[in-house]
Amino acid sequence: MDRIPQLKWTLVAGGQSLFNDSELAATILDILISMCALYPSRDQVTGAIIRPFPKIKRLLNDPTCLPHLVQLLLTFDPSLVEKIVTLLNTLVQDNPLLAQFYMSGVFYFILMYTGSNILPIGHFLKYTHLAQAFRSDEQQQSGEKKDLFFRSILGHLLPEAMICYLENHGPEKFAQMFLGKYR
Repeated sequence: MDRIPQLKWTLVAGGQSLFNDSELAATILDILISMCALYPSRDQVTGAIIRPFPKIKRLLNDPTCLPHLVQLLLTFDPSLVEKIVTLLNTLVQDNPLLAQFYMSGVFYFILMYTGSNILPIGHFLKYTHLAQAFRSDEQQQSGEKKDLFFRSILGHLLPEAMICYLENHGPEKFAQMFLGKYR
């Protein structure tokens, strides 16, 4: 066994690169989105939730992976942001760990985005903002505040009127209002 030579790996690439950093990230995100689509969390015939949660989604939800995916939102590249939000939308569907998504910083990073393609962001916010367990059990059960502003993770990030608009009118109207294109 000790006579087997140790292999030394060198990562030296020569020549012209095929992708720049953004193109490589977009390709990887496309692959991850495709993998998540191949392993849905619901049965396509009956609509029943499949347990255990698909392995690819469990791995992407891991606390060592999810924050790195979420940090891609800080690139502010419209195509990358759209792809990462699409991936996040697939990860949150029927996710048993959905209540802990706020710990990745996704809500802060997603609201820092200044682009105009925010419809997928509206869908993500609509599906997740009330499902976060950011309050203690004692605070959740206290009868003093039961309003939407108190229950939503967005309560300290957006005005109460915007949160109500998201909840009552849906992601499409919210995206229009968020961009200032409302009538």
